[in-house]
Amino acid sequence: VATYTLPVEYADGGESSIPFHGRPDAGATFPDPRPGNEGGFVYVSNSEMLTANDGGVGAITFDK
Repeated sequence: VATYTLPVEYADGGESSIPFHGRPDAGATFPDPRPGNEGGFVYVSNSEMLTANDGGVGAITFDK
C-alpha cells in the first residue's frame, strides 16, 4: 500500500506530495466520516524514526 521514502499512489493515478514515513507502528483504522466516502476508512500510523524530520504521523484514506 505504501513504501518508505516513496509517495503514496492514489487510485486516480496521482500521488501524495510527501513520501510515506518509515518504521510505522501503532497503526489503527477509523471509519471515514466525510460525505462521498461512506463505507471508506482511514489508516493512521505513527513513525518511530531515529533521525530528525523522518518520523511523524501518516494517514492513508481508502474508499469503499
